[in-house]
Amino acid sequence: MQLSKIIIGRPPGVKLETNEDDSSDAAERFLLAEYSLVGSMRATTIRMVENRITLVTGLQASEIALVAVLITSKKIDIAAMLSIVCALGLPTLFLTYTVFLRSLDMQVTVRRYLHALNAIRGHFVDKYPDIRAAVRLPTDPSQPRFNSVGSHSSILTGYVVTMLVITASLSTILSASISWLALRASHVVSSEALFLVPLSAGIITCCVATAWMAAKTSRFLRRAEQLQ
Repeated sequence: MQLSKIIIGRPPGVKLETNEDDSSDAAERFLLAEYSLVGSMRATTIRMVENRITLVTGLQASEIALVAVLITSKKIDIAAMLSIVCALGLPTLFLTYTVFLRSLDMQVTVRRYLHALNAIRGHFVDKYPDIRAAVRLPTDPSQPRFNSVGSHSSILTGYVVTMLVITASLSTILSASISWLALRASHVVSSEALFLVPLSAGIITCCVATAWMAAKTSRFLRRAEQLQ
C-alpha cells in the first residue's frame, strides 16, 4: 500500500485542492518565524563580537597592570621590562588582529541580517498598507549599505574601529620596544638615538598600520556591497 493512501486516503497522482488563504497564512507564519530567527541570530552575532573584544581588552589590561607593577617595583631594568612587553605583546597583537578581522566579517553578516529583516517588514507593509504609519523601522531591503557610517551604521562599526585603534596602538608599542632593544644590543648608538629612533619607529608603525587596516576595511566593505 502506498504511503499517500495511508496518510491522506487518496489515490496517488490526485492533487488536493489548496485554499489560497491558507497558503497565504502559512507563508506569513513562515515569515514571522523567519523574522524572529534572524533577529535572534543578529543579537547572538553581536554578543559574540562583544565577548571577543572583552577578552582582548581584558588581556591587554592585565598585561598593562603587570608592566605597571614591574615599573613601580624598580627591581627590573628597562631592557628586561621591554623584553617582557614584547614576549606578552606579540601573541596579544596576533589575537587582537584576528578579532579585528572577525569583527569586520561579523559586520557584513549583521548587515545581511538587517536586510532580511527590512525585506520581511517591507512585505507586510506592502500587503497591509494600514500598518505603514505604525512601522518606524526601515523597510528597504538594500539598506543600510555595507559601507555606510554615521546614522545608518551599526554597533559593530564602532567595534571594528575600536579593534583597529587597539591593534595600531599595540603595533606602535611593540615596534618602539623592539627598536629600542635592537639599538641597545648594538652598543653603538648615542642616548639621543636610543630615544629618537624607537619614537620614530613607533610613529611610522602607527601610521602605516592604521592606514593599512583602514584601507582593508574599506576594500572589504566595498566588495561586500558589490556582491550584494
